[in-house]
Amino acid sequence: MKRISALLLSFGVLAACQDADRTTSLSEQDVQAVQMAVAEALSDQHDGTMTDLYDMQGTLYAGGAAKAGASVMEGPGQPPVWRGDDHNRSYTYDSTSGTHTYLFQRSHQRVGFSKTLDVRLEYRFTSPGGTFLQFPRRDTVATIEFVGRREGTHTGPVRNAEFLRESEWTLTGLEPASTLIHLTGTQTHTGSMSINAPDTSFSRSYRLHMDFTDVTLDKGYRNAETLEGMVSGTIQYEIEMVRTGGDGAAETKTLSGSIDLTGDGRALLRIMGVRQVVRIDLARGTIQR
Repeated sequence: MKRISALLLSFGVLAACQDADRTTSLSEQDVQAVQMAVAEALSDQHDGTMTDLYDMQGTLYAGGAAKAGASVMEGPGQPPVWRGDDHNRSYTYDSTSGTHTYLFQRSHQRVGFSKTLDVRLEYRFTSPGGTFLQFPRRDTVATIEFVGRREGTHTGPVRNAEFLRESEWTLTGLEPASTLIHLTGTQTHTGSMSINAPDTSFSRSYRLHMDFTDVTLDKGYRNAETLEGMVSGTIQYEIEMVRTGGDGAAETKTLSGSIDLTGDGRALLRIMGVRQVVRIDLARGTIQR
């Protein structure tokens, strides 16, 4: 994706003059852009954090397929239809590093919406004794280390987006004696969005970084219908947004805040300096103001 590469370069240049470009004045569109960027970064429908969790619970096979619901995490059944179809799959295992590498393309189309992605997922499963596992089973895994890279586009009637999402996760506490699964790591999202709704129209480029230091999955989640309802904890984030004016001049704003995963399939988003708190649906990415 050439445009994503250009966005990464532009953020590198902007970082060098960040002090000069930062501003504390926020428009309503700025706030909406942050809310939308975070909602997409979290939600399963937009290939965010929840998609990583679903893909992490997939059992890998030598043929390069991942099957949700028959995994080391014993989560719920088959994922929703918006996840899309995987094709052009390839799979390798490196016995020296213990790394499973899974490459594929993912796509989905329905009336008014389409998405295409190139995906690279790396897994390392470790036993309670610290041994790498080529054939992980639910009763043999203590830790999963996961690196994900997703680059693609989403096209809809109101919102269009291009993005690169990069994740590094560690899941601990998977062994049977543990009562909680702990998720730590980071996600970085770089991309652009354009909004064309009846009441507003705007576009932004952005770079969003999220830190996961206090997130858990309750092992009682077997009674939940989705992974979204199993996760709780707090995420800290920072986002740099760029708005390019008609004269080509770029204005950068940097904001930060917190995301509270409430254990009921939703998240509360707070932006520092903004009174409004919104609720995000972790499955669909819808925003309730």
